[in-house]
Amino acid sequence: METFIDRMVEEEEQLKERIAKAREFTLTNNFEELSYTEKYLLKEQIKYMLGYYNCLQARIDYYKQNKKELE
Repeated sequence: METFIDRMVEEEEQLKERIAKAREFTLTNNFEELSYTEKYLLKEQIKYMLGYYNCLQARIDYYKQNKKELE
């Protein structure tokens, strides 16, 4: 049975992939062709995705370390 921790781990993996793809895109010519505003907004999005990713990692670590207490 899938737990909420399993779902968070799955979400973390998907988010990590999206962050990597967004970062890779910033290294392309297509990114360079974007307007200043589009570049800025994508960089902001990546920044917030990283913050969310770090928070998700912290929650996963917390629940894994305290799993016995939660049962």
